[in-house]
Amino acid sequence: MGDKMEALEVEEDLLQKPERVPRVGKSGEHATGKKKVPIRVWIGLMVFLTTYVNYTMRSNMSIAIVSMVTAQKGRVFPECKEREMEATRLPGLTTTMQSNDTNITITTTERPELPNGLCYPALQCLIARWAPPSEKGKFVSCLMGNTLGTCITWPLVGAVTQAVGWGWGFHVISAQVLVYCVIFYFVAANSPEDHKWITEEEKNYIKESQGGNVSKKRATPPYKKMFTSMPFWILNILHFGNLWGLYLQITNAPKYIAEVVGFNLRDSGGLAAMPHLTRMFMGLAYGNIGDFCKKKGLPTKFIRKFFVIFSHIIPGILLIGIPFVECQPTIVVALLITSMGVNGAAVLTNLQNPQDLAPNFAGSIFGIISFIGGTTGFIVPAITGAFINHGNTIANWTWAWVIGGCMYISSGLIFILFGSTKQQEWNKKKEDDDA
Repeated sequence: MGDKMEALEVEEDLLQKPERVPRVGKSGEHATGKKKVPIRVWIGLMVFLTTYVNYTMRSNMSIAIVSMVTAQKGRVFPECKEREMEATRLPGLTTTMQSNDTNITITTTERPELPNGLCYPALQCLIARWAPPSEKGKFVSCLMGNTLGTCITWPLVGAVTQAVGWGWGFHVISAQVLVYCVIFYFVAANSPEDHKWITEEEKNYIKESQGGNVSKKRATPPYKKMFTSMPFWILNILHFGNLWGLYLQITNAPKYIAEVVGFNLRDSGGLAAMPHLTRMFMGLAYGNIGDFCKKKGLPTKFIRKFFVIFSHIIPGILLIGIPFVECQPTIVVALLITSMGVNGAAVLTNLQNPQDLAPNFAGSIFGIISFIGGTTGFIVPAITGAFINHGNTIANWTWAWVIGGCMYISSGLIFILFGSTKQQEWNKKKEDDDA
């Protein structure tokens, strides 16, 4: 009798306390209370690491070459063309650069390798496929990993080359790249549908949130429609103005501060990295702010145009103000740090607008606008040089700063007046669409 009563009590307990089946929501949280990091968070991290590694490879030569020239007793290699040295490089070729053969070193450095050159357009495609619209700000802000790559490479390669020789500077960077490639291979995938570990809940959440605007179907980018699209050219202008201002600050600001203001920024420890690090942290913050505004129901058009004030207008005003404070290094450096910091809002403007216009072809759009905007890399030094060739004075430098500021402001105003965030009709992929 006692056994029967005990069995009935157990059965009653089971009926009153049914077993809970773990469920996974869009946030990755199980119903049991356990949390699982969503796969798209890891994809965002890989975007950050990709841009970080990309810029460690771009930056290492500018540091190592100092030791290379010293090792060759001051010989300046005529083959070292500055513009060609800026070309991106393959990890495999980078490792061969430790050779003592000057010709091998220069040959592997100056060849414009395609894989790294396609890095940012490819990441735009990855973001388009993985990011829900309410999280695109965070994803695009991960492109700021390039700044960290530059800031870490300078002291790292400098210390390694000084300790064990310039060849090891390339070995360290190459080892880092190889580790990254292994991690990327196992963690990343072209799309949620291709990922091995993603849950069905997260996959469906991403797909449903995108509303059918992103397709995996292969198609030729509609170049004819793209090049006749006004929003596309307005974006070009916005991106061109942004890169003009950035190149002016990155390439010419240290020279101006050292030779005109009389303060060596490069020898000031961490202060030299402050403008870049400020831009990175502010960019990450702006990405979250943009997503917050989106969740609160603010129109995308308003978000893009409002934050142009921070990414373009304010930096332009600050650049124009630099020559007017004359030889006050503290104020000049503060203006540069502030300018680079507020420009982090570019993650909500020119860096994200390709996703608005045509997420299916965001990579193609970004590749084109970066090619056009990249011409500022030699236009800005040429124009600055034309002014200061007449004398390295504040008066001559004023023109360079004013032109840079005006490029920022004018490109920003043009986007505010004529820019668009409306998805273009040519975003729809057609296998036989005219190019």
